[in-house]
Amino acid sequence: DADGTSTYPVMGLALATASSGANNVLLHGIYKDSTKWTGGTALTVGGVCYLSVTVGATTQIQPSATGSKIQVVGVATNTDRIYFNPSADYLTHV
Repeated sequence: DADGTSTYPVMGLALATASSGANNVLLHGIYKDSTKWTGGTALTVGGVCYLSVTVGATTQIQPSATGSKIQVVGVATNTDRIYFNPSADYLTHV
């Protein structure tokens, strides 16, 4: 999450809980899972998606609290789909 103590930059999206040694991570590509974004029920098509302050989620609202990490993780390709392609760059909001 953008407000936590996670290691940055985020480079993958966990798609499911997996057993040890299993891989369920999306490195880049399109996903459709409304439980993974915050800030509304429908995405704005063409809008940038950021790492959310909610653990394990993305948002189209740039984090604005002091100390929050701002990292672009993709773009909305439809009202219910995100092309996940995280940037290796991030900023810390001051």
